[in-house]
Amino acid sequence: MVHCNYHYKPDLQKMKNLFFLSFLLLIYSCNKIAHNNKNQISINVNERRSIKLSEIISNYHYVKLESNKNSLIGEILKIKVVKNNIYILDDRKALALFVFDINGKFLFKINNRGKGPGQFIRPCDFLIDTVKNRIMIGDAGQRKIIYYDNKGNYINEIKTQFFFNSFEIYKNNLFFDLVNNPYNGKSNTLIVTNLNGEISSSFIPFDKKISELGITSRNPFALINDTLLFLPTISNKIFALSATKADIKYSMDFGTNWPTPEILNMNNVKNPMYILQKVNKADYVLFLNCNTTDKIINFNYTLRGEQQVAYYFKEHRKLIIGNKFIDDIGCGGYNIPIGSYQNEFIGVIQLEDTKVKSLDQLNKKSLSPELLKIAKDSKEGDNPILIFINLKLSA
Repeated sequence: MVHCNYHYKPDLQKMKNLFFLSFLLLIYSCNKIAHNNKNQISINVNERRSIKLSEIISNYHYVKLESNKNSLIGEILKIKVVKNNIYILDDRKALALFVFDINGKFLFKINNRGKGPGQFIRPCDFLIDTVKNRIMIGDAGQRKIIYYDNKGNYINEIKTQFFFNSFEIYKNNLFFDLVNNPYNGKSNTLIVTNLNGEISSSFIPFDKKISELGITSRNPFALINDTLLFLPTISNKIFALSATKADIKYSMDFGTNWPTPEILNMNNVKNPMYILQKVNKADYVLFLNCNTTDKIINFNYTLRGEQQVAYYFKEHRKLIIGNKFIDDIGCGGYNIPIGSYQNEFIGVIQLEDTKVKSLDQLNKKSLSPELLKIAKDSKEGDNPILIFINLKLSA
């Protein structure tokens, strides 16, 4: 999935189509990574084989998000599950952070739009500070972080000196992804500040030639086993961060399918879409996003304009890559993950697609009884269904 400054990110309808198309199309390959470099992950995007979901999914369960006039989500940018609450940020339509309990019951939302204290223009990211029991929302429009209590009441805010897209808190520091926007003459994509927003360091340079493409990762940060991981924009490297440096943790080798800076060069090109169209028509990968658990890394990328999915199993150093799945377990069609929780990946099932499937397949009983019941008890316009998936570690 892509999230771009110039609205290359698909709308809800396109997201729905991508989610289901990507798991109506899958490739499967299982290869051990070369032993001479345990941190290098070789991804051969051209090996294809359809697989059944029963081959890779060990179990799953649904959460139907409550739907009322106050809880309707327009488009999901980011999702987190923390202390039995589900937090969902809609940065395009509702412009709000929605909070549900672990069973999908709506609790409250934060949609304080405006330019005053505690208000935001464009919410771009959020965090849950479990130490101080606070909610943090980043406002890219006003370059600030706003603090709320765990009920959504405004506490205070801090200003930043730079525009940012995503942020993370780690060991009493704030880490900001600048989305390749240069600050103070430096072409670094990462800035570290203290908790008051005062800059302490910046690193990980970016290529100015491709900065205007505007593509950003949906989940550039991941905190796994007390290690902060970071995926820069259009990068095939995942870094482990400290307050002063970045070490390469994983390197993704796409071979000749990885575009060179010359291919993505924006010099003398006025429209970024031209570059993206050129890449999509060729055999080049745009590595866009990843989701991580302590045992598995999920990669999402596009090839020839098609969204593809890869899972890397850390312990066995095995890889599953694909663009075609067959739903032989009746879960409703697993899709491109939008988040993770403990050892589960989180996907979205759109209700209207489920209703169509339930009408077509009810007599065949090919959908799970739980999903059929959810579809029957829902109405048009309701919030989507979340599906929590456990993958087989021996897949």
